[in-house]
Amino acid sequence: MHYGGRIRIYKLARELSLLNNDITILAPYRPGQKAYLKVNDNLRIRSVIYPFVAPFLLLDKPFPYQFLVSFHPGYRYLAREHLKGYDIYQFEHVAFADLLDHLPKKAKVVYDAHNVEYDYINSEVTAEGLRDVIMKRIYHLENKILGQARAVFSCSREDIIRFSGLYRADPGNFLIIPNGIDKHAAIKSDGKEGISGIGGILAFDRKVIFCGSNVEHNRCAVRFILKELAPELKDCCAFIIAGSCAKAFRGCRLPNVFFDNDGRDASDYARLSPIAINPVTQGGGTSLKILEYLKCGFPVISTEFGMRGYADLKPLVEIETASRFAQALRSFKSSRKVSPEALSKYLWSNIAFKANDAYGHC
Repeated sequence: MHYGGRIRIYKLARELSLLNNDITILAPYRPGQKAYLKVNDNLRIRSVIYPFVAPFLLLDKPFPYQFLVSFHPGYRYLAREHLKGYDIYQFEHVAFADLLDHLPKKAKVVYDAHNVEYDYINSEVTAEGLRDVIMKRIYHLENKILGQARAVFSCSREDIIRFSGLYRADPGNFLIIPNGIDKHAAIKSDGKEGISGIGGILAFDRKVIFCGSNVEHNRCAVRFILKELAPELKDCCAFIIAGSCAKAFRGCRLPNVFFDNDGRDASDYARLSPIAINPVTQGGGTSLKILEYLKCGFPVISTEFGMRGYADLKPLVEIETASRFAQALRSFKSSRKVSPEALSKYLWSNIAFKANDAYGHC
C-alpha cells in the first residue's frame, strides 16, 4: 500500500486489535480491498457498496478527491446499519463528517486527523476559480468533526497549533499520535529480481528513489525530478519513481528515469543502496515516506517542508532547498546511521498504546 492515509488507518487498527480491542473498519467498497488488508478475530472490514466514480475519473482535477467524496447523499443511508453498537466512533476523513448525524445519541467520537485538512486541500487545489467554494465546504466539515470529537489524534505538534488557530479548538483535546512504521523492513528479494529495467539502473553510479501515492503534492515532486533533477544529473544518477504517483507519467522517456508501476515497497530496492529523496513543497500532516526511507536504512535528502513534524529526525536527514537538490545528489556523502532506538517511538505497536490509553479517557 502506497497511500499514507490507508496505511495509517489499517496499521493503527491492526495494532489496536492486538491489544484486545474489537475493531471494525467501515469503508467505501474498493475491488480487492480485503485481499491486501489482513484481518483477525478482533479486526474486520465492512465495505459499503456505493458508486464513488467521479473522484477516480477526474483524478483531483478540477476538484480534489476529498471534496468530491464529501457529496454522498446515499452513502450515509447505506452506512446507517453499520453505525450501531460501538463504544467509540473514530473518523479518519472529513469527507464523511455528515455521518455524525446518524450516530447514536451521546456517541463518543474520536477524530484521527491525518493532517489539517483545510491546509492540505488548499495546497492541492489546481483551479483557482473554484478555491473559495472548495475551501468553504472543507472548513465546514472539519470544524464539524472537531466540534463533536472528545479527543483528536494529531500527527504533530505543528498541526495542533494550526488547529487551535484556525478553528479555536481546545489544545487539551489533542494528543500526538504520529505516523508510524512496522518493526522490520522486509527485503523480499535481492533488490534486482523482477524489477523492470534493472540493467539500465545498474549502469549508473548513483541510484535515487522517490516513493509516493498518486496525489498532487507527490505529482509535483515527480515533475520536479523529471524537469530539473534527471536532465541535470543524466550522467551519474538513475531515478526510480515508485508508487502510484508513477502512473501519471508513463509516457515519459528519459534514459535515467525508471518507473515502478508494480506496487513494490521501498524495501525492495534496499540492495541497490539508493539515496532516497523527498523534494515535496506542499501537502499536509507528516510525510510517511521519511519514516519508510529511514527504516530501510536509506540516506535521505529532503526539503525542510518534507520534514515537518519530525524535529527529532532532522539530524538523520540532509535538508536542502529544492534549488540545491541536484548539487546535493551529485556530491552526496553520508556516514549517518539510523539506530533502532531513533525510530522506536514511531513503531505502530508503541503508537497504539497511546491511542488505546486515550480511548479509556473519552
